Amino acid sequence: IGALIRHATQQSSSADAVVESRRFSTLAPARPGPTTAAASAVATSLAPFSSSGRQSSSKKALEGPPLRFFSIDCEAVATGYGHDKYADRAVSWVGMVDQSGNMLLNEKVRVRNCVSALTETTGQTLHEVKTTGAEYKDVRSHVIGILGPDAGTRVVLVGQSIQGDIKWLGLQKGTHFKDSVDLLHCFKSRRRPQQWHLFSLAHEAHVLLGTTMHGLGESHDPVVDAEVSMRLFNLIKDSRKV
Repeated sequence: IGALIRHATQQSSSADAVVESRRFSTLAPARPGPTTAAASAVATSLAPFSSSGRQSSSKKALEGPPLRFFSIDCEAVATGYGHDKYADRAVSWVGMVDQSGNMLLNEKVRVRNCVSALTETTGQTLHEVKTTGAEYKDVRSHVIGILGPDAGTRVVLVGQSIQGDIKWLGLQKGTHFKDSVDLLHCFKSRRRPQQWHLFSLAHEAHVLLGTTMHGLGESHDPVVDAEVSMRLFNLIKDSRKV
């Protein structure tokens, strides 16, 4: 992850002045962001793990052409009555942004066999999910099209528990993306020698960005979640500039 972040920093430094004016325009924080000291503390405490929990191979990750960074988030509804995240759930809404926070995709998916829209979380109704939206295969094709034909060697996916979104969309490492950064592991803290304290995206956003999300009565929006995820990734990247 450290190598990927350094690579992103080097790529974006010359373009910062161009994109800053349009960066994350829909997500102005409720209060100023973290201080330089706080940002440095985040970078210092960054756990050196990839999305699988293993340490990344830094030099190999940087070989080849410049990398492109995207954040993807999916909302899912229930298709069964069990608790299996994949067997009893199906994607109902996909959001995607680039490294500057520009929205690239905001599509809902029709799920005909939905038994519960999980409305409190998704904001969608059962009737809406079963009767409206694009076909899953078409939305997946849109995602793959945005990633590009060289995604297997150039694309890094960023997100909170990003492996779940990767699996829901049927994306394959080496074909649809080169590597991934899981914010869940970036911001975890050690409580005991063998125990980690993990934080939600909402908690990370509140503490580090001053942004309130997923509040009482507020459903999730995958585009907003993807934008916040990329802001958090850029916070780490920017705090590591030298």
